[in-house]
Amino acid sequence: MTSTGKKARKRYGNRFAAKQRRDGASGKAKRTRKRFGKLAYSCEAKNVPEGVVRANDDFLERIDRERRANGWDQDANVSIPGPTRESVEARIRAEEQAKKDAEKAARRAAKKASQNVKES
Repeated sequence: MTSTGKKARKRYGNRFAAKQRRDGASGKAKRTRKRFGKLAYSCEAKNVPEGVVRANDDFLERIDRERRANGWDQDANVSIPGPTRESVEARIRAEEQAKKDAEKAARRAAKKASQNVKES
């Protein structure tokens, strides 16, 4: 309990002011005290707009899809060792090389076809 003695009177002016500070239920103390209001929406109160619920469900579904794509094991709640940077870069290099080889083969085939036309 807060005192309404000499130090409290010096701090707050008089016994009445100190008592108000101590009381908490009356006067100025009630207005100045930091209060946290209720949440704007509450599932319990059932005042949440349907669009907000749907948007949240879509957001969580998208996160779930991304986690599954990245090898997230929901049961273990840990990330499964997925593709490393080296393996991804090696796969990209292999794809680029395959594309170059296919273009080279196409050019070779076109050159061969044009030579066959000239000879005829």
